[in-house]
Amino acid sequence: MKKNYIVLFMILACLIPSAQAQFQLGIKGGLNFATISGATSGFDVKNNTGWHAGLMAEVKLPVVGVEGDVLYSRKGFKVKEPNTGLSIATNLTYIDIPIVAKFYIAKVFNLQLGPQFSINTSAKALGVDISNTIKSSDVSGVLGLGFELSKLSLSARYTLGFTDINDPSGTDSNKNNVFQLSAGIWLKK
Repeated sequence: MKKNYIVLFMILACLIPSAQAQFQLGIKGGLNFATISGATSGFDVKNNTGWHAGLMAEVKLPVVGVEGDVLYSRKGFKVKEPNTGLSIATNLTYIDIPIVAKFYIAKVFNLQLGPQFSINTSAKALGVDISNTIKSSDVSGVLGLGFELSKLSLSARYTLGFTDINDPSGTDSNKNNVFQLSAGIWLKK
């Protein structure tokens, strides 16, 4: 699957005529509203609010572009134990690398679609390291809307996890799902 995305990215890069292509580099950050999908036996799963920050780069034509980001991203989820009512937050941090095709509807609005590859850097629950129970990598699909005006870039994205993050995989299949609001500034345009 990763090979297909790499081939697609290379084909798009070859099709972009260098005279019309515009390269942009910037910084971005924002909020994550994260949870997991799947059954977490006996628990009521809730959103965990986190944040993300990092670099963004885009190769842009008049109606299409390809944006790649490198983001430090805090995700996770909260569970409420039914017997005690105790709410426990699990904080997961990742280096996210989304690569999205951007289809410009108008000069300022765009639709975004592509894969995201993530590397787990930390996993904690109640201050205890639980990294040995979380897979070291994650693959997701990204769907979003963007707004760009001059050097300002705003986006709303939803990432749908494809990978069971449990290590080793057990009876519960849990996948990261994140609604992400971002604001960024293009430094080189």
